[in-house]
Amino acid sequence: FDVDLIIYPIISTVLSEGAEAAASPVIMSTNDGRPIVGMVHLTDKYNFEKKNAKYYFQILLFHELSHVLGFNNKYFTLNQKNVVINGANRTLLTFPTLVKKAKEYFGCSSLEGVEVENQGGEGTAGSHWEARTMYGDYMIGAEIGEHAISELTLAVFEDLGWYEINYYTGGLFRFGKNQGCNFLNNNCISDEKSNFPNEFCYTYGSAKCFPSRTSRGYCYITSYNADLAQNYQYFPSLGGKVGGYLYADYCPIPFSDKNESIHYQDSCSAGEKKQETDIIGDESFCFISTLAQNQNEKSKKNLKVYSSCN
Repeated sequence: FDVDLIIYPIISTVLSEGAEAAASPVIMSTNDGRPIVGMVHLTDKYNFEKKNAKYYFQILLFHELSHVLGFNNKYFTLNQKNVVINGANRTLLTFPTLVKKAKEYFGCSSLEGVEVENQGGEGTAGSHWEARTMYGDYMIGAEIGEHAISELTLAVFEDLGWYEINYYTGGLFRFGKNQGCNFLNNNCISDEKSNFPNEFCYTYGSAKCFPSRTSRGYCYITSYNADLAQNYQYFPSLGGKVGGYLYADYCPIPFSDKNESIHYQDSCSAGEKKQETDIIGDESFCFISTLAQNQNEKSKKNLKVYSSCN
């Protein structure tokens, strides 16, 4: 075939429980190692009746196709470095263009690389960004309430050497931007307070906006079945089992619960109104506000804080 890449979509009944898709390159060019054939495995349990299903699956397939194109630990081995951060073993991607752009993005001149995920099984760890530092990028290892393309992900594709990159992303990826080296190397929470309030929260259920401000959320803190590792116990007064989001090294971050009838229920462009003041549309963004219909104007000291789409 006179084509650059052949993709075989496979409806799979053998994906691990809870997994919706998986993908990998399977044949590489003998000239330069570029993937020329790949497979995308899709579950046979999709609910296409769910609202926003088409948009959800477009993002899902975009993510999986990126694995086929090269965002895969098969291609990372020569550009990795193992380090210890916050008491845990980490793997950094050290591609030169990636490092240059990450230094500029995070505002950290001593940065040596960008972390890949250290949580999850074989299909997650190593082939996705670490959610603690790259939360909101479409190449983290779990489905969340929003997805943005970062210039750091695009830099990886440039460093692979097979693609020409258009770096225009719309600027929606903002998590950790200009937060410096401490953001990358220090704990998210100290003394049960956030060291980086724009990224990490510390009050369960409090109103939050997602990093790109395209979706509403709340502060995710939960109780796990067993004690967390000591270096992940950010809330000792609540006991050793309490922490934030697993893939963010248990740091508490903005989150949105899944809904059985709609994908992206808290999206400001495609979600549902939660209060009369919400405006859902292509030009709406998330704001933290006390404006809501039927609040008692006489008790302004106790106004409830909302994440609102406007």
